[in-house]
Amino acid sequence: MMLRFMKNTGISRVENIKELRDVLLAIVSSNWSDASCQHQVECPSEASILYEVNPCLIHDNISKANATDKYECRSFALKSGFSDALELETSQVRKKCLMKGDARCEILLTVKEWQNSTETRQNDAT
Repeated sequence: MMLRFMKNTGISRVENIKELRDVLLAIVSSNWSDASCQHQVECPSEASILYEVNPCLIHDNISKANATDKYECRSFALKSGFSDALELETSQVRKKCLMKGDARCEILLTVKEWQNSTETRQNDAT
């Protein structure tokens, strides 16, 4: 999905967290309707994106089928695929998850290279 999006838009890489946020929001909005998921995306640092999702149509349908114990949220795999296509090494932390009974999903995605650059600049400043 990300490779097709990159080919269609001419994007070959992103240089900072705000560009990454914009690309991810564009691909999500072009592939899922507003009715399926509501995303709030923040950049709490120069290296991280915090996704908040609620409601999620997939979760709602899985819940109606009483199958939440049989379903693994694919959000991590999807975001990993996006990162791989952009050749970014990332880490993800699931802070909250609808599938685990939380009121919303919260996923923190951090670009390791940018995290290291931010930490280096902060150390140089002190």
